[in-house]
Amino acid sequence: MRAPICALLLLSVVALGPAACAGSEQDDPSVPTPTGDGGAGGQASGPEYTTHVCEGAPTAAPGADVCAVQAGDQRMLVVGDVLTPGAVYEGGAVLLDAGGSISCVGCDCFTEGAGATAVICPEAVVSAGLINAHDHVGWMNGEPWVAQQNGVDEDLRWEHRNDWRRGKRNHPEIDVAGGGASKQDKVYGELRFVLSGATAIFGSGDLGGLMRDLDATGDGDSGLGDPGAKYDTFPLGDSSGTQMEQGCGSYDIDGPASSYFDCHAPHVAEGIDQVSRNEFHCLTGTGSGSEAVLDERSAIIHGIGLTVAEIALMAERGMRLIWTPRSNIALYGDTAPVTVYDQLGVSIGLGTDWLPSGSMNMLRELACAAGFNRDFLGGHFSDHALWQMATIGSARALAFDDVVGKLAPSYAGDLAVYAKGDRSHYTAVVDAAVEDVALVLRGGEVLSGNEAVVAALEPSCEPLDVCGVPKQVCLSRDTGETLADLEASINPAYPLFYCGEPAGEPTCLPARTLNEDAVNGSTNYAGMSSADDEDGDGVSQADDNCASVFNPVRPVDNGTQADHDGDGVGDACDPCPLDADTDDCSVIDAPDPGPGPEPTDTTIVAIQDVSHAGHPAEGTRVTVTCVVTAVGDSLAWCQDPAGGAYSGIAVFTGSAATYVGSGDAVAVGDSVQVEGDYVEFFDLSQLDNAAFTFVATATAPAAVSVSVSELISGTVAESYEGVLVRISAVTVSDVNPDAPDDYDEFAVDGLRIDDLIIDGGGTGGTLDNGYSLGHAFSEIVGVHHYSFGNYKLLPRSMNDLN
Repeated sequence: MRAPICALLLLSVVALGPAACAGSEQDDPSVPTPTGDGGAGGQASGPEYTTHVCEGAPTAAPGADVCAVQAGDQRMLVVGDVLTPGAVYEGGAVLLDAGGSISCVGCDCFTEGAGATAVICPEAVVSAGLINAHDHVGWMNGEPWVAQQNGVDEDLRWEHRNDWRRGKRNHPEIDVAGGGASKQDKVYGELRFVLSGATAIFGSGDLGGLMRDLDATGDGDSGLGDPGAKYDTFPLGDSSGTQMEQGCGSYDIDGPASSYFDCHAPHVAEGIDQVSRNEFHCLTGTGSGSEAVLDERSAIIHGIGLTVAEIALMAERGMRLIWTPRSNIALYGDTAPVTVYDQLGVSIGLGTDWLPSGSMNMLRELACAAGFNRDFLGGHFSDHALWQMATIGSARALAFDDVVGKLAPSYAGDLAVYAKGDRSHYTAVVDAAVEDVALVLRGGEVLSGNEAVVAALEPSCEPLDVCGVPKQVCLSRDTGETLADLEASINPAYPLFYCGEPAGEPTCLPARTLNEDAVNGSTNYAGMSSADDEDGDGVSQADDNCASVFNPVRPVDNGTQADHDGDGVGDACDPCPLDADTDDCSVIDAPDPGPGPEPTDTTIVAIQDVSHAGHPAEGTRVTVTCVVTAVGDSLAWCQDPAGGAYSGIAVFTGSAATYVGSGDAVAVGDSVQVEGDYVEFFDLSQLDNAAFTFVATATAPAAVSVSVSELISGTVAESYEGVLVRISAVTVSDVNPDAPDDYDEFAVDGLRIDDLIIDGGGTGGTLDNGYSLGHAFSEIVGVHHYSFGNYKLLPRSMNDLN
């Protein structure tokens, strides 16, 4: 084989750090060893990548077609400026064998590839196919969610995903279009990505057949002999909207990923507040009552509301980040502190999230990442680094980096060819538009490309005009669908592409401008640079500890810009935010993330009355002083001695309630201090993960006399939730309101009477629904409770029924 004749150019640095998950490639000889600070960033000294100028390439003048095809055998030689991690081969080639695997990359392939079908692209770059490391393919049939069309202020932002998912903390709930996409919808959605040069996706569900499916959740097949990564949308079991600032008792946490999976990719810390940060604690064994679920096989999706302590722990464990900047910014006005991730050596992959709040294709996500990097991160990342996020970085995150994500011998022949225009090297991909994508191959098979190129390589593909460029798409081979039949059958809500900025595209401008966006001392900002605020983060130039790198005060930062090592240089721009005395973060020794904030002293009234000025956010760790009114086998009830509306609350104990330290049983009439996490458990306000401390022996508050009608529904019924009440002169109106099921409940004048306490820790007999219709009671005393969609009265013993 003839030795290459090369000219060598040295530019600036990138490194990829250790592999993310078990089974991924540990040593990548094509990636240069880092020689300075900054990991994958553009701020380090030393070579970022080398440029080799190759000789001996076949020549052609394809003009507007970008590539010319010279027929040959079943192998394929793709010629152009070949992009690999750490090296560009100008006028180089990629040789694919007859089975679609790569057999040669670089300047040496022309002799080896003699006689192969040649695709000659002299004014183009040849890249690995882009990999979308995060999507929800069930929403490929939707369209972007537009605030004004849904009666929501376009400037509104949220603090945590359950704020918009479930309308928590007085936020409007987003009702997104789409969901339940059919196979045909997914084929159409996949074609959107293919037209941008993407060949693989990790998307929570089965696909339609065009792209590689890197997700083990469904029955999709990557075609790579790998089970795929485990997709995990709700690793905390919080789909109902649970939010906890401290402690983990109310979460139903998934166990560690099975050894069957090479990688576990859960949604973690999607938000900018302490609730978001606490999710990480609960999944890493650093939160109260939690065990480690995340390990070296884990790649977390989002990772927005984390600090240096958590990110350092990720680096120490070999975990990875999947970054979705557009969706993050559109929903929260901020995104993951990616400069910190980079400086601490955490490898980053890139994903679109989903169509409602993310990007319609990978080029639009790259455009967001590149614009944010340029305008808000001081150009921290080079285009080489950004390109790697969308290729080998995404592959590493999902433990596929030994088979896809770069152009190298033995890797799958997944590649995309982009017209350079006036761009060069990695910028030709990062700044590309759909019309620039001249050819897309998956395993050597054509998916789409310029018309003349595709027609010469693959028969029976269909024409498609993309922004004035004649192209063809190849659907029927893999999906059994033609484009015309597909569009007719699904009537798509959103098109395959836009020429320029897509209609309704979610913003990539970080902004939190409303008064209610200032949470826990966080800053307001409009994302606009000014003489007094260069990076647009709402902190004046004189006070900003990272004057040219966006680092607003987030709710999770407790009122000050993050500066972990206290050296006056903010974490976002500190070469080593772990230690004030060094710029070298190559050796990670993760600090203890700490237990989170101290409990908030409050009252039961403040917790129960959402209009109260001191009402805490759901998930807040609180301390209240109260008198015990009832004790069951997994719940106890406590009440403010003053009594009245909003004075009672349920306390989840999980087992018999006992005192911290002594282990003595908690008893009715005890004055106690309760520390617990305020949560709404299926709309029942309660304290979870609770600890009781004895204060004194007291007298239980007297039951409040209330009419039955006031306890059945409405605001008054809500105000007496958890309060010890008395109803008088009532009769049995339903002997079994759950018929044909039987849960030993009966109703008096329409209000259910439940045996939850009597048969679960109470005394004085057994309560069942054996009373006859019309049976009269002079009075019934009990705790007012809410469960399974109904308000109920819970007598504490048979003595409470007279």
